[in-house]
Amino acid sequence: MKIPFATWPIIRTNKWAGRKFSLTWKGSLTALCLASALIFAGGGTLLGQSPVQINGMGVTAGTDESGDASAGYIIFSNLGSKDDLYSTSSVFAKAVVGRAVNQTPEQWDAIRFVPKVDVQATVLEAAIGYISGDKVVQLGIYSNNDIFSTPDTLLPGGQGSTTDIPDLGECCQLARVTLPAPGVTLTAGTIYWLVASPDEVNGTSFNGAWQVAHLGEHGLLAPSIQPWVLSPSGWLATRVSGTRLQTLGPLSAEKRKNAPLRPNAASGRVTIFSNLNHFFPQPYIPGIGWPIMGNNVLFSIEEWQALPFTPRADVQVNTVKAALSHTSGTNLINLGIYSDSGGLPGSPMPGGQGSIANLPNSGQCCDFATLRLPGDGIALMASTQYWLVASPDNLNAADFKGLWQISSSNLCATLLPKQSSFWTDFTGNWMAAQIAGTNQ
Repeated sequence: MKIPFATWPIIRTNKWAGRKFSLTWKGSLTALCLASALIFAGGGTLLGQSPVQINGMGVTAGTDESGDASAGYIIFSNLGSKDDLYSTSSVFAKAVVGRAVNQTPEQWDAIRFVPKVDVQATVLEAAIGYISGDKVVQLGIYSNNDIFSTPDTLLPGGQGSTTDIPDLGECCQLARVTLPAPGVTLTAGTIYWLVASPDEVNGTSFNGAWQVAHLGEHGLLAPSIQPWVLSPSGWLATRVSGTRLQTLGPLSAEKRKNAPLRPNAASGRVTIFSNLNHFFPQPYIPGIGWPIMGNNVLFSIEEWQALPFTPRADVQVNTVKAALSHTSGTNLINLGIYSDSGGLPGSPMPGGQGSIANLPNSGQCCDFATLRLPGDGIALMASTQYWLVASPDNLNAADFKGLWQISSSNLCATLLPKQSSFWTDFTGNWMAAQIAGTNQ
């Protein structure tokens, strides 16, 4: 007898060593899929076309950099397009709650980010929605705890309050705090956290939630039950802006070693898409990810997973790396690039498919499943969304069971200060991958 699809959560096969880690989901996977379908039906765009900084990386996301001249240099953003900045579904929003809210524990939330250059942060924005109580919330920048990789200490001058908070479920206003001049200095390649918390003086009864970004959404297909659906992100929607500074000093050898990938001018090779970050010890979280199943796995149903991406320029893709892993069954899987059809995966791109054997075991880090396309690879157009799809090979490996593991670049954290002084981290569920090739 197979397990009903409604009971499937995100899969984790081991505990991330040395970490306090949790993954919390509201409701069943059926509710997840229904909510995803509602997001899609509402016309939400998955990814736009503007390159922004995501944790020190240049990633094509949907932020509208020209929409607010006062925002200055964008230090970090995972927002969508101007008219669809974030998901307005309250199902996956994270609570932000003051200590005086009845029958609800006080809760703070945080998102991790890494500046690419030395900056002066001046504007903090978060997709926080208001439910009830005192209409005031705090936003602040905290240092990183190097032992637990969770928020540590509030930076001097790095916090402020705002009362201009939209109702939960509305789009597209952001709760916004402008820090006192001159702002707070942040160093390139250093981990920081943006923390949302109730105002301890004027906001003790604040009851709200931090809504999630579109960035990190993925496609989910269960052929025996339903077609492709859009599965939500768990990444808190945020933007941090400010002013670029002159480099405070020469980059250390360690920073040069861990610098983000850049195009190789000599070979013309470029990184077309990557949500991997070399500032973090692991490019993905081993053993934690979304399931991929063949049609002959005991007590399971067939599942495919898909990751959207948008090239910034016309490119020729020839190499694909994905954090796919093997749990049981025949160690063989299909990986390929698909066209887009109305915001979901469409058809396989000719010449963009292949099979991969001998995937690394789930829970091990940090090998990738790598697909090298034949010949010159395949041509993709700028500003056009495509999908990287992992699917079971039901002809040769129908009993395959594995995971597409989650990028470590989109980590968030929650604190329940009345219950514990320790933050608990969670992921934004962005499946880890890197796509490379050449400019056309």
